[in-house]
Amino acid sequence: MEIISMRQFRESQTKYLRLAKKSKGGILLKSRDEGSFRLIPVTEDDIIYSKEELYATIDKAMQEFNEGTTVERSVEEIKADA
Repeated sequence: MEIISMRQFRESQTKYLRLAKKSKGGILLKSRDEGSFRLIPVTEDDIIYSKEELYATIDKAMQEFNEGTTVERSVEEIKADA
């Protein structure tokens, strides 16, 4: 993992975004005032939900379970719907 300053990142954003995309651990951005941040690319395997969307999905699943309307599905079926 490469460690760079915010100044370096601002000066060569494209270079570091490409480097983050290639590296397994991403890039560590260090800021004097704001702390450190890891820059990693989002992939197809990443699922990004807002807190509200996640809670709504869980609430719906719990309601279906309580009503007895859940349907058993394989992992492959679930992935096909994603």
